[in-house]
Amino acid sequence: MTGRRLVVVGALCVLLAGSGGGWLYLHTDDGPGFCEEMSQDERLRSTLAAEPQDIGDCATLANAIHRATTGDRTGEHSVVQAQAMKNILVALEDTQGPEDERKISSDFAVPFSKTLADYMPDVYESLRPANIEYIRAGRNSEPPWKDDEGVHMSVASDYLVRLMRRLSETPAAYAQLREAVSRQAAGKLTSVPPDADGSRFATETKSAGYVLGVFDALAEHVHRDRGEGWKSLRNLGKISWEDWRTEVFDRLTEDGSAPPSDERDPAGHLTASWRGTLRTAEAENLLSSLGTQITDMVGTAAKSGGLDLNRQVQLTNGAEQFSRMGFKDAEQEFPDR
Repeated sequence: MTGRRLVVVGALCVLLAGSGGGWLYLHTDDGPGFCEEMSQDERLRSTLAAEPQDIGDCATLANAIHRATTGDRTGEHSVVQAQAMKNILVALEDTQGPEDERKISSDFAVPFSKTLADYMPDVYESLRPANIEYIRAGRNSEPPWKDDEGVHMSVASDYLVRLMRRLSETPAAYAQLREAVSRQAAGKLTSVPPDADGSRFATETKSAGYVLGVFDALAEHVHRDRGEGWKSLRNLGKISWEDWRTEVFDRLTEDGSAPPSDERDPAGHLTASWRGTLRTAEAENLLSSLGTQITDMVGTAAKSGGLDLNRQVQLTNGAEQFSRMGFKDAEQEFPDR
């Protein structure tokens, strides 16, 4: 996958609020359905050769992809599984373009987001600014690689953002991806000790800020797309912003268990602490709460590391600056609607 590092295009799923408190999702493409079209792609069929041939419906297709690309342990993949995931992402890329609005059914978006979340370490590194190794490996022809940390694969960041924007039309899909990137950022922030000069730790805080800023932009664009006059024929059947943010908030805060200890599970502690902060902010403040996630997490990590107040402020300010950069790099590529 080639192209500019961040070119974000909103391509929207169509969904309606159903009766009885559930969600009724509609697929309104004029041509073949998205999942039917994908199931006929020769690259995908080759990748899923071991699967039953009748994989045209969205749930069956997404589950087949999950089996082909993931293993028994979360986030750990073989070279074959990683190559299968890259093949599928390349095939998915061809279903979108700068002006494409083909819809991704929620029946596909939710389980596929679970699969993509299993690759969040690679998603994170692909989005991370100036990661030369991942940029070079992001070309379609480049295979996965293995090192001391495991198996990795890369795709172009501009494509990832476009894909995640399409998936984010379904609130459950966005919530899954946001939860996964939050855990990954927490893992990075707690992987190196905060130190006086802050060189290594500061690098991680800035990278985490940038990546979370990209995810902030996804949520903001969902909101903007449902601004004044959103109830038009173009948006027929689309879930309202109020319902979208409520479902995302509920999913991000549904785990009310006490945070694990910082000593036993520092990344889990940091993620759970932020979840508690989000819970107190309430659903109507979702965007602002997502926007301050990076400063909350960096501040908590720096304080836990024993850094003085001045250093904490320096680090949170730097992370916030990079968050704005990630947001802007994504946002400027969204089409005006």
